[in-house]
Amino acid sequence: MYQFTNGGISVQVAEDGHFQFVADGISLSNCLPSFAMEGEVLPGCKWEITAGASQIILKNTNLIGRWEIILGAVRNAAGRDGVSLRMKGTLNGPVHDLEYSLLSGATAELTHFQGQGQRMGDARSMLLPQKEQNFTVWYTCVLTNSGHHFVFTAPLRSTSLPAYKGTAGNALSNFAITGTLHNVSTTEIDTGDICIFTGDAPQQALEEWAEENATIKNPPICREYGWNSWDYYLWTITEEEVLENARFIANDPILSQKIKRIIIDDGWQYCYGEWDPNPYFPHGMKYLADQITALGFEPGLWIAPTLMEPHCHIALRDYDMLALSEGGQPTLAFNCMERQAFFLDPTVPKAQEFIRKTFDKYAEMGFKYFKLDFMGTTLKARRFHDESIPRSEIPRLIVKAAYEGVKGRAKILGCNYIFGGGNEFVNDVRISSDIHARWDSVVDNAIATAVNAHTNNRLWRNDPDFAVIRGRDTSEDPELLLLKCNLVYTRPEDKYVPIYDYVLSDLSLAQAEVSVSLVLMAAGAINLSDKMTRLNAKGLDILHRLVSAPLGETAIALDQFESIRPALWLQKVDGRFARALLINWTDQEQELQIDLAKHGITATTAKDFWHDTTIDISQGILKATLPPTSCLLATF
Repeated sequence: MYQFTNGGISVQVAEDGHFQFVADGISLSNCLPSFAMEGEVLPGCKWEITAGASQIILKNTNLIGRWEIILGAVRNAAGRDGVSLRMKGTLNGPVHDLEYSLLSGATAELTHFQGQGQRMGDARSMLLPQKEQNFTVWYTCVLTNSGHHFVFTAPLRSTSLPAYKGTAGNALSNFAITGTLHNVSTTEIDTGDICIFTGDAPQQALEEWAEENATIKNPPICREYGWNSWDYYLWTITEEEVLENARFIANDPILSQKIKRIIIDDGWQYCYGEWDPNPYFPHGMKYLADQITALGFEPGLWIAPTLMEPHCHIALRDYDMLALSEGGQPTLAFNCMERQAFFLDPTVPKAQEFIRKTFDKYAEMGFKYFKLDFMGTTLKARRFHDESIPRSEIPRLIVKAAYEGVKGRAKILGCNYIFGGGNEFVNDVRISSDIHARWDSVVDNAIATAVNAHTNNRLWRNDPDFAVIRGRDTSEDPELLLLKCNLVYTRPEDKYVPIYDYVLSDLSLAQAEVSVSLVLMAAGAINLSDKMTRLNAKGLDILHRLVSAPLGETAIALDQFESIRPALWLQKVDGRFARALLINWTDQEQELQIDLAKHGITATTAKDFWHDTTIDISQGILKATLPPTSCLLATF
């Protein structure tokens, strides 16, 4: 047995190459590196082990190359001690499809698991024991066992993009840290240090990781709020509707003070790949940008820079600009709501120039904010023309070309952005799935808001998606339930399928308050996305209160590592705790409480943010009995 200890974690390696990590109250056992080619696991090889005072190295040579696993002591930039795991390899030659695992088959007794998504909406939060679920998460994950934690962090900008995979059931099983190579010519692999920390402050460790991995340190915080066309209109947006909403906001004495940006989302263009306006924008985009500017707003525009629908010119004539199938032909790899497209290949200089010119054109028209979408899905293509470029660099090449196109004239929101592209070329990044004015959507997106909280204003401004509130209680809208976007999935032979009648709005007033409270807690981008002219007094009151509230710091989810989605939140404003949020996620009445005194809050009363009533705080405890699917947002 070889072993060393650092930062409260003992690393123990057996003679056969199995290793484990052991700390107070938590351990990860049965770890062993592994390899698979073309989906077939390679036979194990004997590992040669050498050990020093604070480092253990495992070496072997197998059918595909020479490998080192380096287990060592580490200290992060904030001075936190832990241990690290790193794999280096030299391949005998380029490979078609390789999966390499720094560790695999690991097991642990856990009560909670949390992991970050590779991009928006993929975050995971699970209570154990549970029915078995397989998972794949990226960059960071937290393993918790009754208040004891392992925090795993990987380099954000790693060319190998290692993922954390496993099964969460009665316990954690088959846990692996895995990288892949697919159709790239590189023969050198270096994962960088995968760090592991323990202790009672996992959220702080995550925040330290975000700060350490920022290329642009202390990124400037964008304070502008906005309105976006997407959630209400989808592809039905028109020039007239954009201006109607903009004029309403400009004439509202409260909204006009904070809403400073009007963003035209998907639906303005002729098609993906031909970024010219369709007939519903008869005066053109320069005219619309000028009109929005004249009303006192910054105009913003949605573009999916790599999508090429089959009938666009590039898809029909410039095959050398398109990403490829396994066999090397342009591939129709994109499908969203049955809308298909080829992908532009950003490893091709001509494709990069197309992106630069597109964004230069619209920045020159006066657009000050660009929402770039579907960049991460570009990786669905199996091959790219320049196979010397790692797949992890593909999304970065896309946003870099757009960044160069705007030349400092506009800010950039990365939507469907691979977080591993870093923060050099983006200002805002979407962290959640698409939100809709539906309770199930609010429930799902709460997980991403909590799991990604550590990146907000450290790597970029988090975008939790829209603050939407429309419903029967908050709007007077005869078209409230008109759009049924799932009808695109109906096939001629189908019997009646209820989900195909999915509508985009079902929020009650109380649920709308939960939705917007979470946006306030996220302390990131705030963008409205309802049809403003059809909101009633109750709906407008919610939005008035939201935009008038002082912007706080990213809220702390007090029960983050002991719940699927947090119900208890505290938020600082101007350096002191000033807000508490209690959410009843269930369908039954529920009593919830926060021990404010534990966090140094001495208030004896609080104010209900949404209803202006006074709440007594007894012995430092904020307590509330909440109806189903509702919240209390308290200020003090």
